[in-house]
Amino acid sequence: MFRRFLEDIGEVLAPTSRTPLQHFKNNWTKITEFVIDEHANAAAPTVEETIIPDLLNEMLILLMEEETKEDGTGPCLEYMLAHNILRTTVSLGQSNCPRGMIKEVIRFQNKLFLSLKQDVLAHQNVYSSLKKLMVVCSDMCPKSTDTDLHMGVATLLRTICRKVKEQDYLAELFVDHGEISKGTRAGSKTSLSPAVPTFLISGAVLSLWNCDDSVVHSTMRECLTVCMSLNSPTVVDAICKSDCCMLLAQRFTELYACLSPQAEDEELQSHLAFWTMTRPEKWLGWQDKKHQGMPPESQDFFRFMDWIHFCDDLCWKANKEIAKSFSSHVLSALRLSVGQMLSQQSEHVATTTTMYLTACVTQITAPQLLNAFSSFLIGNSDETDLSVEAEALKDLPSLIINRCNDISEELSAVTLHLFLQFLSKRKETVLQGLVLKHIQRKESDNSPDLVAVLQDTSKRLMASVPDELRSADDEESYRAYFIDAQEQANNCYQKCREWSGPARIDFNDSYSTKHSFTCNSQFIEVLLHRLRQLPDQPHSLNLLVTAIFSSLLEYPHYEIHGSFYGDGNIALVDVMSKIGNELKARAKRIDNISDRLHDCRNMLLKNSSTEQIPFSQFLNAMIVFEDFSKELVARALVHSDELILTQ
Repeated sequence: MFRRFLEDIGEVLAPTSRTPLQHFKNNWTKITEFVIDEHANAAAPTVEETIIPDLLNEMLILLMEEETKEDGTGPCLEYMLAHNILRTTVSLGQSNCPRGMIKEVIRFQNKLFLSLKQDVLAHQNVYSSLKKLMVVCSDMCPKSTDTDLHMGVATLLRTICRKVKEQDYLAELFVDHGEISKGTRAGSKTSLSPAVPTFLISGAVLSLWNCDDSVVHSTMRECLTVCMSLNSPTVVDAICKSDCCMLLAQRFTELYACLSPQAEDEELQSHLAFWTMTRPEKWLGWQDKKHQGMPPESQDFFRFMDWIHFCDDLCWKANKEIAKSFSSHVLSALRLSVGQMLSQQSEHVATTTTMYLTACVTQITAPQLLNAFSSFLIGNSDETDLSVEAEALKDLPSLIINRCNDISEELSAVTLHLFLQFLSKRKETVLQGLVLKHIQRKESDNSPDLVAVLQDTSKRLMASVPDELRSADDEESYRAYFIDAQEQANNCYQKCREWSGPARIDFNDSYSTKHSFTCNSQFIEVLLHRLRQLPDQPHSLNLLVTAIFSSLLEYPHYEIHGSFYGDGNIALVDVMSKIGNELKARAKRIDNISDRLHDCRNMLLKNSSTEQIPFSQFLNAMIVFEDFSKELVARALVHSDELILTQ
């Protein structure tokens, strides 16, 4: 110690005539000598109490100044690369002597890669040193509670990810085939067999999993998005075979477990109602200022929604194979964490769980992630799933469908809303699983073609509402419904035109051929049962049931229209005729029915409650029936026109 003190004094007093390279070498020598001298000293100072940070900073300045003066690689940089100084700094950081040395090494390397304009990352001594540093960090971070360490690691990884994003060929340099991580990951959360290739960047990112700092987590997400969006076959294979996707899906399980199982808090209920209906155009994250001060249950819910939004964005940006792997792990997480709660007999738990799932489906737009949720709830996985959890929940789709007609009107309503949100996503697997795979088509010479069926059905539906029970101007309302039906059918077709499976939309598929249709869909049977109860059930339920039928009929699929508008077992016109006759018979018992209907419609248009007016449930049902009849007519005419134009 005394010898080094005399040397430092001598340097201050002696004239400085050293070259930058000599200065660079001298600083590096001092660092190594200090570490050697203090390695066995139990009372050694922390790195902040030494001159090491200043020496490293001076070395950085020398490299920066050299780069402004030299056209190519200068002597200081050449010396650093030739003598593998970066790898030695990693070894010093791994020993963490003096205490905190690892943070100083990370800070030094991050500043180096941020400041250097030259592309040094592809140099073997540079990327091999970084690979070793990532393995060291992957071991240290899960065991440490030092937020500064976590922040430093996250910042360095972000710097590397941004460079890899700019030059994606660099990504393969960070795939480890066992030569770096062998023997270093035992017992760590992200440990892998050395025989399996490992993408060290994603492994290091996931080592920060237990850090509670929001900035660290935000940086992790940026890094993970870059890692999973890479298209190098080697990197994709390494990520898919690692536990990266599993850990991301496991985060879903962890956050879901924190949610209130019965949502008794009024504020949480209001948030749930909003998120099951609306997808914000821009999500600011659950830690936005407006979320501060919320009850714990609401904060847990926003954390969960925040993760759903991140996963959705991740799947859009990720490589297709990685997104598929991630979605399969999400499906497993759903079965393990949600399946049991959804299967419970408790009405409150089942209702709340269904609302959470509806909020997820409402927010998700990525096809792979939607497939995971539809496979879980509808059971239409693309592949034969023989897993234990899949076998245990094989009856879950049937259970959920039956809840659309549950004795609990609240549970029925939230379940109907879940299916309505699913159908609004225009997913091939959803329509196939709920309806199309249950339709049987049979050629019949006695059946009229579909155009004639649609036109005849339109006339019958128009006559299903007696004139004295109409509460809206027919000519104007029919025109409005027809325009809306045209726009909705066009929008639906644009979203479905790329379908390639059994549910594909094909306007050249023999529409003029005479067919009869039989549909044995449990979902449609339950919906029809609900529709028949239209005169006797709440207004909100009637709106949901008719909205689902309308959503189904927006699909430009002739098997759906042939089934609903034809004379098969699910003919809507027959059901509507029976409902119309029942409503007409009941209306005879009510005085001034026409005036009452007009007053009730005006109140509904003003979003006013109709609960206090006499016969409100019947009046509401009559208005829903009238509007639904016009919707059916409009959709039949729109698709009839489409068929005529395509023949």
